Amino acid sequence: MGNWIVDQSGRVVGDEAEQQIRELIGRFTRLGERACGWTTLYRNPSDGSFWERTFPRGEMQGGGPAKLTRLTTKQVSELYPALDLP
Repeated sequence: MGNWIVDQSGRVVGDEAEQQIRELIGRFTRLGERACGWTTLYRNPSDGSFWERTFPRGEMQGGGPAKLTRLTTKQVSELYPALDLP
């Protein structure tokens, strides 16, 4: 899970984990989202693993920093029943 921190100039920026999540999302393939629109499913093309990005700090602007969670195929089937996964 990422975090937001205040840098030396007073700006709010993502910490190392937040930056890594953004980097990974840029390499992953987006597969879909849940009805709420704030939870998105991705697949890592290098190994086929599934990852879900959420924003668990809903009280913060934009949902706060991101969280990336690895899901099993069974979890994906249960959480994203509309997806036709091979």
